[in-house]
Amino acid sequence: MPTLCCLRLWLLVPLVVAASCVLLALPLLQQMGTSSDIDIAALLPPGAMIYLESQDFLGQLQRWSDSGVKQRWLESENFSEFERSRLYLRLKDRLEEFNALAGLSADLPLVRSLAGKQAGLGLYGIRDLEFVFATKIPTSQFEQGPFFRQRSRYEQRAAEGGAYFARSGPNGAIAFAIRRGYFLLASKESLLRAALHNVSVASSRERLSAEPLFQESQAALARSGDLWMYLNMGLVQDSRYFRNEWLYENLEETARYRAGIVRLAMQAGQYREDRQFLLQENVTAPGSIDPALLQILPGNQELVRAETASPRDIAVAMHETLLNPLRRRDQALSLTRRDAPYEIAPLLKSDNRYFLQIDEPALAVENVQLAQKREQEQMIGELEKEIQSFGAAAVVRCSSTRLDAEGYVRARHGFVLKTGDPNLERLKQVLQSHYNQLYHTGRPAAWMRGESAVEVLGSIPQVALEVKGALLAVANSAGFARTLLSSASSGLPSSDRRVHYYAQLDLKQLRPSYSGLFQWLDYQARSRNPGEPPPYFSANLGGLLTALSPVESVTVRRWMRDRTLHEEVIYRGQL
Repeated sequence: MPTLCCLRLWLLVPLVVAASCVLLALPLLQQMGTSSDIDIAALLPPGAMIYLESQDFLGQLQRWSDSGVKQRWLESENFSEFERSRLYLRLKDRLEEFNALAGLSADLPLVRSLAGKQAGLGLYGIRDLEFVFATKIPTSQFEQGPFFRQRSRYEQRAAEGGAYFARSGPNGAIAFAIRRGYFLLASKESLLRAALHNVSVASSRERLSAEPLFQESQAALARSGDLWMYLNMGLVQDSRYFRNEWLYENLEETARYRAGIVRLAMQAGQYREDRQFLLQENVTAPGSIDPALLQILPGNQELVRAETASPRDIAVAMHETLLNPLRRRDQALSLTRRDAPYEIAPLLKSDNRYFLQIDEPALAVENVQLAQKREQEQMIGELEKEIQSFGAAAVVRCSSTRLDAEGYVRARHGFVLKTGDPNLERLKQVLQSHYNQLYHTGRPAAWMRGESAVEVLGSIPQVALEVKGALLAVANSAGFARTLLSSASSGLPSSDRRVHYYAQLDLKQLRPSYSGLFQWLDYQARSRNPGEPPPYFSANLGGLLTALSPVESVTVRRWMRDRTLHEEVIYRGQL
């Protein structure tokens, strides 16, 4: 399933596109009618890849323009990185082309002097941002606006019993009309003429709202709330531009969906997204998480994530998080600095320090890679076998940071499983064997009894394990393992939903220590050289967290029903 960051992009891309396109129409958008039965989707032609509808579009843009979040984001390194992205540069070029064609300077300050309610935007092409924007506006107000005053710059043409205006340039076109109280703006003349036909011909079936997939989508998730978005995933997936430029490259994931629908409702203290993804027929629905795991979700953690997972997925996650962090750094050193022979020699690890094994010849980089990959696959296979033996089908993953006695911020990671088998001796033997393969010290590490019922393996790094009934906690510190089974929250609210994914990110708790943690993560990456982008975690993500300071927590739930993936995302804070 997509990650939190990935799911944000479902909204980010069309919202950025929508904001850029609708700015062209702002001079025309005076106070619109307040009728609640306007169906903007019935005016737009079929074939939209993305459709975005707002009950108060201009009001929302104005609130964004006036917000502290916007100001902090514009000043952040995260925005600077976005400015260098191909998406941003393409939007900027396209907006400049529209400005030149329209003879207007569309900018956000203009929003403050305008009011508006319902509006809809259909995106028909990603590469060239082909769109139709429609909203209701009194004709008298339109005739006082800059677009009408600029009409002499356009060619006046006729269609469907009335006039419209169009202008073409070397890199684009723009066309607009006012018809029966509706203002329509399009990036192609053919799209505008199709919309004008829908305004004039009541019997027309060439409407976005008449498409079977659109009707199925609005039946699944009603068109209400502050924002409503529809994605035709077949058309999105078929776009070569999407396939080549989609940041997360999770095309196998997006191919599982026929359509996506998102509804956003905003109120003081909470923003709520309801999402539904209509599945392809050949997609297998995941199982649900054991209720026993959901009812013991650890409290007071920065990140808690419960999800169904195969034994192999659990084995890979545990190996990468608890056993292999230093080996990953070895591989990075070996692969990124081939000009330094001493860094590709076999490495010994003791108390988190590296020593060269100088009495053996250095292996070639490719041989080191192959040997480490075989070793890793063997370890994961052995761990998977033991996890499979006690029937684990879901896992709770937790992360937290703490300031230790030496003043360092330490990242703490742990897992909670329902075992079904209290005899874990084989699992402990496998963990012990893997630990001693990866971390060579004077003598092999053995399991030692710690405080309470916790058992501890090694010192730096450390693997700790605790059993409580049918529940098993494994973590990278004894204190954290104890916490996972002793600080349970009240669990999920009772519900008939068979949840297969639950996650909660506590940003309020994370922020005080993210600076030190992010600097440590950046240290694991290559050193910054002149001309390289700034550190990703401390500058980029740190800037985003600062900008989003009003958001204190994010909660995500996913469940399956009627061949549909349901998702609920709730943002809480000083909103």
